[in-house]
Amino acid sequence: TGTPTAGGAKTAIVRLEPSAVISGTVRDAKTNAPLAGATVEVGLVSNVSGVAGRAGITDASGTYSVAVPAGSFGLSSTHPSYARHFVSGRITPGQHGTHDFALEQFARVDGVVVEEAGPPVSAAKISPTNTRMGGMGLPNFAANGATPVISGPDGRFSVRVLPGHDFYLHVTRKGLPQRKSAVMKLGAGERKSAVTLTIPAGVGVTGRVLDPAGNPLSGATVVAGPGVPPGGKETLDTLMGPMERNPV
Repeated sequence: TGTPTAGGAKTAIVRLEPSAVISGTVRDAKTNAPLAGATVEVGLVSNVSGVAGRAGITDASGTYSVAVPAGSFGLSSTHPSYARHFVSGRITPGQHGTHDFALEQFARVDGVVVEEAGPPVSAAKISPTNTRMGGMGLPNFAANGATPVISGPDGRFSVRVLPGHDFYLHVTRKGLPQRKSAVMKLGAGERKSAVTLTIPAGVGVTGRVLDPAGNPLSGATVVAGPGVPPGGKETLDTLMGPMERNPV
């Protein structure tokens, strides 16, 4: 609202609603031990980036307290050793709500990436992937903190994975075929070691790219990937003409 002054101008009056507050504890889901140093972040809805400045850190007893905007909100809790957990809800101005988090400790897979001939593969990307990523309501590994890693100079890697879910490791390296591991499932805090991911040698394919008139095209990009040709019967030769194939 506005109140006229002697000069005819209006003075605006802004009434701010009191902030709401949510507090609670963050604990290990398996042992019920309090987790110090966990971050509890406020978002406008669940599973999104937080509101600037709206975050709290748990103390030695696992306790947190954070101000939230009135209305719908999302709340996420993270810890370096634990999977992210999301909740959402509604709160009224000035309300003091409570929510306790129980986080599951990441499982971990240690291993090495090697070529079929034996040498280690450095700079390979190892991505933990849910076997049913297309399913509704199933967790996205990366969104929950189980992010891809890169193999070291000796081909070794250590990657975090979500516990209690079927997953495989998807390995990619520029210039080499892709590789998927066998399906695995680990419990909270479980560690699987000495996993060897072998990238097959593959087959080199050479050829030419032509336009409909038969003229060569420069600058064209040719990408190789898994799949079955249309109809499942044609071969590369029938689709693209004779090609020279050489072992990589």
